[in-house]
Amino acid sequence: MKIKSIELKNFLVHEYSLINFVDGINIITGQNGSGKSSIIEAICFCLFGKPIYHNKKEDLIRYGQRDFLVKMIMNNNQRDFIIERRSSTFSTNLYGINSPNLLKAYLLKNFNINYRRYISTLLIKQKSIDEFIRATPRERMKEFEKIIGIDIFKKIIDVNQRIIKEYEGYIKGFDYFKKKNDLEEIEKTISQIEFENNQKIKTKENLEKTLNELKNNKKLLEDVKELYRKLKDIENYEKKYKEIGEELEKDRETFEKYEKYKEIYKKAIETKSAYENFIKIKSELETIEKHKEGYEKYQEYLNCLNDKKTKKLEIIVKRGKEIKKLLISEFGNLNECSDYINILNQIKQKKQELLERKQKIIQRIGEIDNQISQNQKILKELENIYGNCPICKRPLDENHRKIVIESAKAEINNLILEKQKAKQELESIDKELLETERKLKFEPTIEEFCTLKEIFEKNKLHWNKWEKEIKNYKIYEEDYKIYSQKVALEKRKVEYENKIKEWNYNYNFQEIISFVEENRKFYENYLSKLNFKKQLEIEINKKNEILLKLENYKNVNFEKIDIEIKQVEKEIERISNEIGKLEGEIKTNEKMINELKIRKEDIKKELNEYEKKKNQKEIYEELNNRLINLITFERKRSYENLKFYVQYYFDKFNLLDYKSIEIEFSEEKMDIFLKNDSGYDINVNSLSGGEKTALSLAMRLSIAQMLDIKFKIFILDEPTDGMDNERIESLGELFYNFIKYNPNYQLIVITHEEEIAQMGYYRVHLERRSNRSFVSYI
Repeated sequence: MKIKSIELKNFLVHEYSLINFVDGINIITGQNGSGKSSIIEAICFCLFGKPIYHNKKEDLIRYGQRDFLVKMIMNNNQRDFIIERRSSTFSTNLYGINSPNLLKAYLLKNFNINYRRYISTLLIKQKSIDEFIRATPRERMKEFEKIIGIDIFKKIIDVNQRIIKEYEGYIKGFDYFKKKNDLEEIEKTISQIEFENNQKIKTKENLEKTLNELKNNKKLLEDVKELYRKLKDIENYEKKYKEIGEELEKDRETFEKYEKYKEIYKKAIETKSAYENFIKIKSELETIEKHKEGYEKYQEYLNCLNDKKTKKLEIIVKRGKEIKKLLISEFGNLNECSDYINILNQIKQKKQELLERKQKIIQRIGEIDNQISQNQKILKELENIYGNCPICKRPLDENHRKIVIESAKAEINNLILEKQKAKQELESIDKELLETERKLKFEPTIEEFCTLKEIFEKNKLHWNKWEKEIKNYKIYEEDYKIYSQKVALEKRKVEYENKIKEWNYNYNFQEIISFVEENRKFYENYLSKLNFKKQLEIEINKKNEILLKLENYKNVNFEKIDIEIKQVEKEIERISNEIGKLEGEIKTNEKMINELKIRKEDIKKELNEYEKKKNQKEIYEELNNRLINLITFERKRSYENLKFYVQYYFDKFNLLDYKSIEIEFSEEKMDIFLKNDSGYDINVNSLSGGEKTALSLAMRLSIAQMLDIKFKIFILDEPTDGMDNERIESLGELFYNFIKYNPNYQLIVITHEEEIAQMGYYRVHLERRSNRSFVSYI
């Protein structure tokens, strides 16, 4: 697989860049900050969805933008395919690959590569090229096991071992045989208590049966006692019945008279009311006759008045009152007109002042917006342009530039605060204007007031003129009103006379009313006694029925019946106490049984948990044994393969001026030695920086070959740190030999060393201008 091109948009310093790659060696050069490492970041993110040098995807977006685009075209077996990513979306033309996770699975399945293996083998980051060689033997071994995946198995073994120890502690502290014995004892105890409880339940049922018989016997005795009591009561009823009969017979005459008067009592009340009203109206008519002379004079004066004048007077008076009422409701007082005119003029003047203030504030807000825009423009130029000051055009160093930027930001903040205050003042003025408009709209105008007052004064003259005339006949108006009631009163007098004539009884209605009202309580008592007599008669009629029932209880001694009832009650109480005691014992036993059953279930759960953990412990132990065997196998296979490939690259590329290389593995260490011509071992820690770098490259390639990684894109980010010119030249030859003997690989080298750049390989040069990265090909 090879990379043909990568397209970057708003990715880190790249506003838009298209970088083309070739087979073999690709050298990417440029000064620091020109965006070289951004290309590696883009390749890794496009493949695996994870950045290398940044913590999160959002950090990859170019400053001031919302999203970025990375589009990479790759070739595999003469077939191009595209991978495109943004910060939150993904797409590719690979068949069946429609999610980032499917792409990761595709790369692992077809090329045996994932993010972790890639950054550990085929990607060498800045200042980490010789990290593997510089590490201690323990660190080196730890990193190697991490690369081949053994560390995951070790972590699983550690976790399993902690679980096994936990289970061992539980099993050791668990007394299995004691729990078994406890379970058997509990089951035995439950059986014994249940047997005892069943016996007590049977005893309780027999006692309850006896108790019901005693209660029935008690009820029978109480029924007999009740019959005897009722017989005694009937004898008293007979005596009382006779007494009430004599009393009723004595008062019968008065009762019958009341019954007769009661029927005509309502008519007597109506007649009495008519008589009283007749007397009253007769007295009122005698009083009205005294006002006859005033009535006649008032009527005579009314006839003299012209109908037209009377009607006109009414209209004038009504209109005058309406206008006066309107004036008072609108202005409060007729004498306040001048004050009101002054208030209206003040409101109009205030409105004009508010409008002028509003115009000035709107103009000031516009000026503030212009100043903010100018300062923002200067601030943008200061942040994006290096060199001369955009204000004074003089050279600007970094410290002075920061001061100017802070000053511009402070000025913008002050202007924003001033604008906010101006807007608040503008809102306050708008509220005052609305209130002013409301007053001017709903209050009557000066012209309306003057017109109303003029009409009122004009009508007032007519009103005063006619008011004098009407006073002359108002003197007899009261006599006229009183005497006018005479006709209606005489009509009512006749109606009451007719009602009095309707009384055609031989009795005086006053006598009937007095008798009924005086004897009303007597009548109610008589009826009550009569009803009581009827109730006594009903009870007395039950005597034969009771005597008939008592015939069935001849053997019962009525005199000792209370003693027998008490004896039965005492026996009922004794048996009830025994039943209560048994119920308490039964409940106690049931509670004990429930508690024992709960304890039994708890012991069963504990035994089940013991068996479960015992089985799980054996499973974890078996898993750990298998993992240990797997680790041993993988270590042996990986160690042999790594030694073979390291020696292969060492011999093939002639990396160092040494005869051979040896790698020694132990349980926790990886030692690397070089043999010189004399046969002595040289420890890698004594090598120079350049020699460590060359050896690190061989180790990386060897690990990639050992893992059978089919992804043939090898990336080096600034691999020449610490190398002299001779070693840099040797490294260039190494690149050449690497591609020569491994033509399927594509090599991408990021560097700022001219010695590498000028070796004649395909070269992409990056340059940063105006905070943007520009691409050129050399």
